[in-house]
Amino acid sequence: MFVGIVKLSVYLPNGHSLKEKRRILNIIRDRVRNKMNIIIAEVGDQDLWQRAELGFAVVSNDSSFVDSVVTKTTEIIENIIPGHVIDRKYEIVTF
Repeated sequence: MFVGIVKLSVYLPNGHSLKEKRRILNIIRDRVRNKMNIIIAEVGDQDLWQRAELGFAVVSNDSSFVDSVVTKTTEIIENIIPGHVIDRKYEIVTF
């Protein structure tokens, strides 16, 4: 079993309040869920208006499948987000 774990640090220049930030993140979560059937969680920087840390994981018995899903999901997030990705951490763990 292979598990792909991803953490993205994101800069949101249009986030002028926590409410606005949550609205932007909800749009990103909904679009990724509809396109890739993956759930994304905010895993850090909850109290900052213009920054967010997003995390998601992919599980499969094929490491190349995990890698392709992680790559495609990350590209979708980068295209949707009204800002840019500051940092990206990615690891495939074998169980």
